[in-house]
Amino acid sequence: MFDSGVSCHMMENLSFIHDLKHISPILIGLENGALAFARKEGSVKLNKRIKLNNVLYVPSLTCNLISIMEFCKELNCSVTFFDNFCVLQDCILWIPIGAGEQ
Repeated sequence: MFDSGVSCHMMENLSFIHDLKHISPILIGLENGALAFARKEGSVKLNKRIKLNNVLYVPSLTCNLISIMEFCKELNCSVTFFDNFCVLQDCILWIPIGAGEQ
């Protein structure tokens, strides 16, 4: 799920994360007010062209979160939201590199 309110990518499913490494604990504030710790991070390959780095493993999440800000910085792209979908575009060639549905 794309999220404009998170500052880093976070996954609750360890099977998606590759090149996993242990990190110093990072305190994560959850939407419901609870706190959780991330103690591992790695990379996630979304498709053949899109790979996310520094993805935190947070087992107490109920879904996987992709930080829009980090996504755009890492991939040099923009995200345009419509009423029930979004389009990802390369910022140099302005070609679509992905899309998502609500």
